[in-house]
Parts: sequence; structure tokens; C-alpha cells
Amino acid sequence: MRPVTSIRRPLALTAIAVFGLSAMGRAALAGTEPGDRANLGRLLIQGEGIQRLVLEGRSGVARTITTPGAMVELPADEYRLQQVELTGGFKWQLRGVAAEPWVKVGGEASARLFVGAPLRSEVQVQPGGGCLNMSYRLVDCEGRDYLNSKAPAPRVTVYKGDRELTSQTLKYG
Repeated sequence: MRPVTSIRRPLALTAIAVFGLSAMGRAALAGTEPGDRANLGRLLIQGEGIQRLVLEGRSGVARTITTPGAMVELPADEYRLQQVELTGGFKWQLRGVAAEPWVKVGGEASARLFVGAPLRSEVQVQPGGGCLNMSYRLVDCEGRDYLNSKAPAPRVTVYKGDRELTSQTLKYG
């Protein structure tokens, strides 16, 4: 399997200026021996509202990064996302053997990870047995579903032309 150095779907990129290692970047290096610092790589984080990231390395070491900036330095390895927590209580977690790609950190080029806000709402409506079945997802630019157990359930209003047919709060599950 070829290592991935960039994870992204088509979207507009913004320039990132890096002026030093953030407190988050220093936290990711906690436990790294001083002699290992020469073997570090940069991970550019493209996304907003991130409170906590958990990355799993192929080496078996998990790195927890709190309130990341736009760039973190990590020991060279291949990493994949395990968990994300965003501002407002939105959470994503790798489930089962999902195909979350590995990102190669190390070498001269910086790796990129697209994660977090902005999030978009997706609603799928399917007719079935005289009912409308609705599926609601809150996803990031990579299609990861975020949940928020503290948020009120979404509300839906169905119109026919200008006339309101029904308005209800959706139930999760």
C-alpha cells in the first residue's frame, strides 16, 4: 500500500503561515526524547473548531493533540485519525475497520490532514410505505459523520408550495 501524503477532496485551499510550534504541537511531542527531535515531521491541519485529535501511528503509538493550531510536529511515522472532538460537543470516532487513510508524516514535505469544521448538513429522503424516511448527517469535507449528544434533535418542516404540511422534531436512531 502506497503511503498517502495528502488527504483531500476537491475544495479551495487557504494559505497557512506557520510562525512556530503551537502549544498543541508541543503537547504532541510529550514523551519524545530530545535526540529524536531530528526525526520529526510536520502535519498541516486544515479545518476549524478542533478541540482534540487522537492519531494512531503504524508504530502502535497513539498521539493525543489538544486545541491544535494549523501545524504540529510529530515523530516520523504514518498516522491515521482515530477521534476528533470539535467546539460545541461534535465528535467523530473511527468505527470498526473503516477505511480511514494513513498520512505519512516525515521527510521534507509537510503532510496535510483535512478534518473538522466547516461541517455541512446532509438529508436523504426516501418514500416507503406511506411514510417519508429521513436520514440526517453532519459531515466534514472528508465525509466523516459527526455526532453531538448534547444538541437538540433537528426539526423538519415539510411544505407543498407555500402551504406547510407538517413540522416535527426528528428522533435520533
